[in-house]
Amino acid sequence: MILSELDATEAAMRAFCLHPLFQADEDLIHHGQDFMNSVDADPFVILLVMEFRSRANAWPTSRAQRSHEGLRMESNGYPSAGPIEAVKHMLIADKVQHRKDFIRHHRGKHPCSDALDLHFDQWFGALGVDLTEYEELCAAIDISRIRR
Repeated sequence: MILSELDATEAAMRAFCLHPLFQADEDLIHHGQDFMNSVDADPFVILLVMEFRSRANAWPTSRAQRSHEGLRMESNGYPSAGPIEAVKHMLIADKVQHRKDFIRHHRGKHPCSDALDLHFDQWFGALGVDLTEYEELCAAIDISRIRR
């Protein structure tokens, strides 16, 4: 749904559906290789999956750390979507859905709630997604659920 709202390409949508098979190292070893061996995979879609994996894994939640003054981000950079627009769309979809779920189920209850909020803020800043766009994308998710 989010990818449709962003006018993402079909290749981005296909890659987004596949990314869980490649996200974690163990998944890449076990499922990713099996997938590649079992189908005639589109090389461009796999490129998008791997670039998404690289970008998402380069800025995990653990990058938000506590200091004595409160929360801060590590100073060795910020998240980046990189140069491929399709990957940026995939990251937006991923972060919007995860933040929406986090707010609904875990905010204020999770021991790292403040760090997770900061993590999402950093990602949305890097992706150029402001609060209005985030709320519009969340509303689109809710509307699509009602239509089902």
